[in-house]
Amino acid sequence: MDKIYFNEGDLVIVKRLPTSRVMLVEKVERASSGTSTMLVGVRCVWFNDYGGLEKHTFSTKDLGHYDVSVRDFLRD
Repeated sequence: MDKIYFNEGDLVIVKRLPTSRVMLVEKVERASSGTSTMLVGVRCVWFNDYGGLEKHTFSTKDLGHYDVSVRDFLRD
């Protein structure tokens, strides 16, 4: 299985939720211990139904990249 990498600014969704909101990767969180660095998770931000900003840290296995297509930009 190929590893999927996420970067700050990527648009992502939760893979197992078919109605997942599109979220923005705010930060890839890492923890250092001595000479090694370990991935903690991917912190994402999105707006809820009421316009409030939400944040949560997800495991990389739960996220997938959001496929932005041209049709998304052509909406009226």
